[in-house]
Amino acid sequence: MERQLLRPKELSVESEAPGAARVFAFWLRTVEDFLSSLREFRAEEDPQVNAQGIIVSCLSPAFFPYVEDAAGYDEIVDILKRLYLKQNNVHARHLLVSRKQTPGESISEYLQALKILAKECSFTEVSANAYREELTRDFFINGLASSSVRQRLLEKDDLTLVQAYELLTVLIMPNVKLSRSAERRCCPRPRQVLLSNQPRKKPCQATLLRKPL
Repeated sequence: MERQLLRPKELSVESEAPGAARVFAFWLRTVEDFLSSLREFRAEEDPQVNAQGIIVSCLSPAFFPYVEDAAGYDEIVDILKRLYLKQNNVHARHLLVSRKQTPGESISEYLQALKILAKECSFTEVSANAYREELTRDFFINGLASSSVRQRLLEKDDLTLVQAYELLTVLIMPNVKLSRSAERRCCPRPRQVLLSNQPRKKPCQATLLRKPL
């Protein structure tokens, strides 16, 4: 009977990927439908179903360490929900702001992609000043030259513009100090180099002809 049922596809999308929450929600629905149908088919024989083994078999090997020590099916679902359904509005707004039209993508497809990303964001009624601060924060994070520093900021769920700037200074200042220290050790000051390489000036001829009194 089990062979007649369509098993769910493997969950392999990264939790931080755009639209990952929707992909996970659909995947979990297919797993639950599969388990429900399987129990109905086995009702007369053996209604017991190894739900834990089935859901683990529908996971990519990369995600197995997350659920390896789970006690049962319900705990696995809770772990995956915390992983995929976490609400990080800063990261969601960044995905919306940084989304560009891809090669071969039509205008309607690009607009639809933006609408889908916008649904992942949490928008509330705020004042004009608060909206200005949020929008400046989004473009401030999106425009950073360092991708690693940008990623550290995107890990914060609730982050104001001031907090983003303060955290940024903490992240980059150690690197700036280290870079300056290394530069002083490796490269002497340019003025010292020029002075040491300059030839000694010959005394003026008028000075040589002058006799002491």
